[in-house]
Amino acid sequence: MTSKLVAIIGGSASGKTTLANQLQSVAGCDRAVVLSLDSFYRSNSDKSLEERAAINYDHPDAFDSELLLSTLTSLHSGKSVGVPVYDYTTHSRREQNEICEALEIIIVEGILVFAFPDLLPLFAYSVFVDTSETVRLERRIQRDIRERGRTKESVLSQWQESVQPMYNRYCRPLCNKASEVFPGEQWSIEDVTALLKRIIAR
Repeated sequence: MTSKLVAIIGGSASGKTTLANQLQSVAGCDRAVVLSLDSFYRSNSDKSLEERAAINYDHPDAFDSELLLSTLTSLHSGKSVGVPVYDYTTHSRREQNEICEALEIIIVEGILVFAFPDLLPLFAYSVFVDTSETVRLERRIQRDIRERGRTKESVLSQWQESVQPMYNRYCRPLCNKASEVFPGEQWSIEDVTALLKRIIAR
């Protein structure tokens, strides 16, 4: 059995993870699994915490593209694999991997999924989540303060220095490669169900 790979792309805090999780919920956890691109950040365990914190995590070079390609290729062919677990507070991988089952639908969500050309042929369907910069920044501030121990000032600085510039360079220009553009500021469960039907039909 081969798995159907689906890409969910869009800017930081656009709603990618929420949409991916809702798709999984509608499809059923026995049919669909969500995989985050963030799991494939390079380990950088040889660097100090200060050096790791200074890395531009919104640039394609921050990711282990070879591991990403081999993992998705295995999943596409129906083979379950071990996936790294990334710790945002230490900017490094945890010691143990998590097993990702090769279910019927593999949903891969992340800002830069389309920045790796070798991955594109693996996806049967792709969705660009389109959300305004104002909404994304508000969401990012709230999330990073609540979940990642950041200050508002550090979030704003990172947004201006790397998050939004890298989005403009590596993410937004690729929205025309997606199978469809999905509104990221408001949707219903009916919208998600209809999207899942389009994915399955592909």
